[in-house]
Amino acid sequence: MKKNTITGLKEVTTNNANNCPELLNDGIGCNAKAEGNIEDARRMHPFIIALKDEHEEVRIAAAEALGEIGDTRAVEPLIAALNDKDDIYEAALCAAACALGKIGDARAVEPLIAAYKTENDDLCEAVIEALAMIDDVRTVEALIAALQNEHEEVRIAAAEALGEIGDTRAVEPLIAALNDKDDIYGAALWGAACALGKIGDARAVEPLIAAFNDEDIDIYGSALWGAAWALGEIGDTRAVELLIAALKNEHKIVRKLAAKALVKMYRDGNLNEHSKKRILAEGIISTEDSGQES
Repeated sequence: MKKNTITGLKEVTTNNANNCPELLNDGIGCNAKAEGNIEDARRMHPFIIALKDEHEEVRIAAAEALGEIGDTRAVEPLIAALNDKDDIYEAALCAAACALGKIGDARAVEPLIAAYKTENDDLCEAVIEALAMIDDVRTVEALIAALQNEHEEVRIAAAEALGEIGDTRAVEPLIAALNDKDDIYGAALWGAACALGKIGDARAVEPLIAAFNDEDIDIYGSALWGAAWALGEIGDTRAVELLIAALKNEHKIVRKLAAKALVKMYRDGNLNEHSKKRILAEGIISTEDSGQES
């Protein structure tokens, strides 16, 4: 069924818009005619019609295609698809959310935030990824709220999105997420730590050091990995001694990340002479990086 329905969708998109006489009578057609790009409307229209197809595979393929085309005239139909209460499996809703993110129109922000209030964690993740692609002040606020979602995967996606956006408003909420004692597996803590590293705000240094030193916060070491990487990205002198000590950590990945962090901090040149000498003494800096002759 999936192969046949998607093939049918591809076939209908190759038909001339003359086979769809309603094209020139709806809002899309009128807008296209006024803008002088009726060919774009001809290309989009079959996909917009397919958003209401009875087959889920077709609705998904249509949403994906509209996202790739990126025409803002598809925003309202995609919002309508996002609000389809009859789509019990929600895979097509996820596709509509992703398409809205790719188009990047601010009109989608409020509908996406509303769709986030679902119990389906897959849809929540899709909404978060979509919001992260839209340049709008409201997206950061929605993503910050998602840091408290009950589903770990959603919290991770929210932290990653905030890290990519880089807005400093997220620093304090991410620090709070870093102290989540209920995250025994540490994956969400890792996501929060990495996001803080990407944002690069010095306010995160002490909380990251505290998280690294908290033996009870993470039984699998994920938070340690994230904290080591993040401290290297921020490059603050306060982290040097901690990272040097981490070179002897029981976790191989932590030792490796600590070494990489120290090398990066040394190369970036933002450390004082004492910190540079401490790093050099560990033998992890090459002769070329140290500026010494062999």
